[in-house]
Amino acid sequence: MKLIYSIIILFLLGFSLVGYSQKTEVENSSKIFFHEIYVSLNTTTPNYEGLHSEIGAGIGARGYFINDTSRFNITLGLEFNRNSVFVDNFSVSHFGSVKDVSVNLYCFSMPVNFHLNLGKKYRMIIEGGYFFDYGGGKATGTSTSFSPYTGKTTSGDYVKKVGSSFHGASIGGGIRIPYKSRSIVFRLDYKHGLKSAGGEPRGDYSYHFKNRQVRMVLGINL
Repeated sequence: MKLIYSIIILFLLGFSLVGYSQKTEVENSSKIFFHEIYVSLNTTTPNYEGLHSEIGAGIGARGYFINDTSRFNITLGLEFNRNSVFVDNFSVSHFGSVKDVSVNLYCFSMPVNFHLNLGKKYRMIIEGGYFFDYGGGKATGTSTSFSPYTGKTTSGDYVKKVGSSFHGASIGGGIRIPYKSRSIVFRLDYKHGLKSAGGEPRGDYSYHFKNRQVRMVLGINL
């Protein structure tokens, strides 16, 4: 929750600074690289039984290769996202298992999208593209092991690093609403990761999840 509150505060601060900027800055906005800043909430889509989604958050900015009012555009962004999942349990050996695993993954992301604007005053947005993520995090839970020699069961803390580099496709849509000299942007998108974040599956002796998520995005055009 602290991360979500921090992101909201940063966005509100950025919104305030933009609101009090001078008109000359608007006229020269095409000279800056980033034309849109935004915050997002995400939920990971489970890809196997026993994996549960949790709420994550992110912040980002992106620029347009063509004028941001053009019907067709290409966007390049930079984001920082936190994705979270919960795993009921999984096996680590014939006599060992891990339960109640919380996984938090922190990634820098670079999305590239083909962007289509429809409409005049209120613009409908349709976009799709590819993203590249790099980051890491950790999984924490409780491990349990049974010794066939002593007949005893022992338990302890489970901590494992997860993540590296990821990539995948994305698709989404939304609307741009005029606000004074700016535009408020609402988007809903889906990121379909193609690489496992918890390690490639090895029979029953590992957990794994694809970095796939649905996101709700709120942004403002600079």
